[in-house]
Amino acid sequence: MDLTIESAFSPAAVVGHLSYFLLVVSMLMNSMRTLRLVAIASGFCGLYYDIFILRDPVGTFWESAFVGANLLQMALMSYRNRTARMNDAESLFCQNALPQLEPALSRKLLRTATTATAARGDVLIEEGEQVQRMIFLTSGHVDIVQDGHVITRCGTASLLGEFGAMTGEPAMATVVAGSDVEFLSFEAKPLRKFLTENPQIRAAFETGLIASVRQKVSQANTAVIAAQRGAQDAGRKRKRAGSRKTR
Repeated sequence: MDLTIESAFSPAAVVGHLSYFLLVVSMLMNSMRTLRLVAIASGFCGLYYDIFILRDPVGTFWESAFVGANLLQMALMSYRNRTARMNDAESLFCQNALPQLEPALSRKLLRTATTATAARGDVLIEEGEQVQRMIFLTSGHVDIVQDGHVITRCGTASLLGEFGAMTGEPAMATVVAGSDVEFLSFEAKPLRKFLTENPQIRAAFETGLIASVRQKVSQANTAVIAAQRGAQDAGRKRKRAGSRKTR
């Protein structure tokens, strides 16, 4: 096929353009599964173009190898996901913190965690101190204390100290066990190192952090509204009591 403006944008060339377009799109995917699927679609378009339009044996061979390699990786990924074993606490963590990540990759992050417990009243994170670990509550609840005042309460499936653990900055509030609690503990330095070395897992984890922040903001707003209503109700009661005395 001669290279001209007409040939470059002819109907026959559309399949070739589509092959490269899909290849570029695959590079933009955050999910490895989606990346593989789009890459395979690109390879099949390239195969069609090389076989039926260009009749190019070299291109056909390498497009076949490209599709085969991606199919093999998809099969390996499916196998690893099926064989990734997790207990209830680990499954809860993956559902809440890593909802978009394949189980096999989530399992890699969970290898950096340990299971821990704390009694009611134990301080898990100290305000103003460097955060030593990220905590994921698997049972019980904790109180979030700032300047000596409880500002909200977090229960099962809550992430705590996540930003301090990832950035190394001091904690903005104290976390106190409001009951006996069980949790997954991720030491800060190993966690930062792991996420730096695994950008795909880091991207999925940061997406989970956004959901965690939304949950905490919602809980804090609910607590503030409840406190305001309590104060208003107390004010009304005092007024009623005062009016009765004046009578």
